[in-house]
Amino acid sequence: MKERIMNIANILGAFVFVIIAAVFYFMPNKYYGAGIKALGLTAAVLVIALICFILKNKDKLPKFPRITLRRVYIVTAAALFVLQLVYVLSVNYAPVSDGKYLDIICRNIANGRSLYFSLDAYHTHYLERYSNQWGLFLLQTLLYKTVRAVFGYIPKLTAPLAAMACMQISFFLVYKLADKLFKRRVHKILAMLAVMLNPVLFAYSCIFYSDVVSMPFLLAAAYLGILAAESIGKKRFLLFSAFTAIAVGIGFCIKGSVAVAGVALIIYLFFKVNIKRSLCFTAAAVLGLAGIVFAERQIMYSADIVTCEGIESYGFPMSHWVMMGLNGRGGYNNSSFMFTYSQPDKQTRDVACREKISATLSDMGISGMAKHIVDKLNYTWSGGVYQLTWQLSDTEDSAAKRFFGGSVPFLCTAFTAQNILILLMTVSFLISAIHCRTDNLYLLRLTALGLVLFLLLWETRSRYMINMLPLFVLIVSDGLFSLPQILKKCKKVLLHK
Repeated sequence: MKERIMNIANILGAFVFVIIAAVFYFMPNKYYGAGIKALGLTAAVLVIALICFILKNKDKLPKFPRITLRRVYIVTAAALFVLQLVYVLSVNYAPVSDGKYLDIICRNIANGRSLYFSLDAYHTHYLERYSNQWGLFLLQTLLYKTVRAVFGYIPKLTAPLAAMACMQISFFLVYKLADKLFKRRVHKILAMLAVMLNPVLFAYSCIFYSDVVSMPFLLAAAYLGILAAESIGKKRFLLFSAFTAIAVGIGFCIKGSVAVAGVALIIYLFFKVNIKRSLCFTAAAVLGLAGIVFAERQIMYSADIVTCEGIESYGFPMSHWVMMGLNGRGGYNNSSFMFTYSQPDKQTRDVACREKISATLSDMGISGMAKHIVDKLNYTWSGGVYQLTWQLSDTEDSAAKRFFGGSVPFLCTAFTAQNILILLMTVSFLISAIHCRTDNLYLLRLTALGLVLFLLLWETRSRYMINMLPLFVLIVSDGLFSLPQILKKCKKVLLHK
């Protein structure tokens, strides 16, 4: 009975990703025309077919010395580190937009200057306006203060190197997750290689912002949650539950979408363990999240970074991002920002945004909402570069910037990778729904589904999925090995007809 109830998420996920695939291939897009989409699909199918052919005929290939999975990880992590270091040193990254403002603010504090020194008047009270940036602000300030205490100044490469470290920690957690999720050794190795070779993930190595910094915490929460579900002793369960709650809490303070993983973990543990343990985990998750958010706020207030009066005067309510998400394709737009910004205080902004939400929903109707959802899915999933070209827009010219900032080879590679991702994630959800699969990968699929639904309610951008992209790639790896089962079922249906 539990498996059937859990399978509802697999069925819903399969339905959602079939729609995403249909939108991706059949909706008009300003980035890629029908011809490019056809070429991208063809390239993706050829790559998948080649990998399947090699795996099917691997016994005929030359034999290489068998090494442990741990050594495979060490070699691939070292190779990734070298490539990342060359890339970070070559691209000379400069942050844009919110990343730029936070970089300036954190450097000001570390260097003993006033908080908003050198920022224009438009961005004063930035931290009072955006409380969702507090977690990243505290981490980045701590990093800059530590570096300045050691070196006497803050090198420009501080943040990019820290982003690279986040990626390395994330890759280690991918290795641990792959070892836990998959049984076959080749499956584990391919999952690791797929993450290592993902062009967008690699190119994000220099971008120290919430999308990348929250990634290790999200992956740690998934891994520790699985360990909690599988733990035998009471002490081990409580220990893993506590660490999972901490990972979710810190990750949430950096990037709000990490809460999706927390909800997925609560649902997953509810079905995987007895009711007593499930309630203990839920309590730990809620208390951990509340405790870390409370500590974050206390630090911000006690250090006089923000004030209650400032937040009341300049703060944006959560309803602002829901309201913005209902406008057009659901991404950031200046008119929605100015609508909220023009209101006199936070309470008035909240009332105005709620009224705007009600009016927008009333005007849309059912057909309008359906079109809005399709447009939003198209905007979120269509590009394939996850706004990387925008992230590199302020970076000074170099060969690395020109390649990753919009060159044809990179765009083609990223688009092919996006085709593979959407195709094989859809396969993974479909085969899971058909066979009622509720293994550990169910947690990843549930998290992915939760993110899709969250971004349909919230303001959306493709880069908001970066912190979950490694989880997506692990689902893709499952889809690759599930593909023969789907093809067999399709063959049976065709032959039966």
